[in-house]
Amino acid sequence: QFSSKTTAALSLLALLAVTLAKPCPAADANLKSLNRGDGKVSVTFRSQIDEELQVYWMTRDGEQHDVGILEPLGEVMHQSFEGHAFRVRRTLGEKEVVAETLLGRTTRQRVLIEACGAALAAQSEAPLSPRAAEFEELLHAPDKKCEGPSHEWSCVRYLHEEDLRKRDPRDYGLQPGEVSKHREFKTVDESYVSQIPQIPRVTDGPGYAKMSFTQPLHDALTDWYQERRNDSMKPHGVIPGGYTNNDKVLIDKVNLDEFPAT
Repeated sequence: QFSSKTTAALSLLALLAVTLAKPCPAADANLKSLNRGDGKVSVTFRSQIDEELQVYWMTRDGEQHDVGILEPLGEVMHQSFEGHAFRVRRTLGEKEVVAETLLGRTTRQRVLIEACGAALAAQSEAPLSPRAAEFEELLHAPDKKCEGPSHEWSCVRYLHEEDLRKRDPRDYGLQPGEVSKHREFKTVDESYVSQIPQIPRVTDGPGYAKMSFTQPLHDALTDWYQERRNDSMKPHGVIPGGYTNNDKVLIDKVNLDEFPAT
């Protein structure tokens, strides 16, 4: 049983997903491979759609030739030639076209396949989990104030640009002597960010929902960590690239790669 609040929210999200879905590109009836020479091209298809897609090479007669599956949110590379054409379709429903490309005069070409049409609507819909009511009970109040000793609370604090402008930047971020000059006082990484556009957005809200662990998960994690911190804790080592100050502020870790069955 869902609360009326949860049911209304799920219905609204589903309606917004269908209403606001970006349409997929119309299939080009004239798309076909052209004879433009023997220049080799490595083409990579990267999908932002959370379902299997079918990749087709287009013959010189405009016929589709199956060249394989593109996994959900996956990436696949094909070796081809300048002037060759490709089409990507959904494997579900009406098998909409989600991308088409004609390879140009380059040795490498990337095709980003964005969610669109029915695929966008499908992955935007809130999943109706049988545990939704349980998880709703674990949500924290979003307006809880950040007050008192920080080790006693957990909260989300929203700041406006005006609040940030009033700050003395020297009071925040990585300090002089810890990192290179151009990273001093930084609180946001502006260089290692190429992965951000590839993170699917699953809500129309502010982006934060803070909740407690379920009790079984909490107990399993804390009990396991209490044991491993005594027999498996090791120095982390310096992270290369100057992204952090952990060559000055040393940290230890339990390496999860050593516990694949956990």
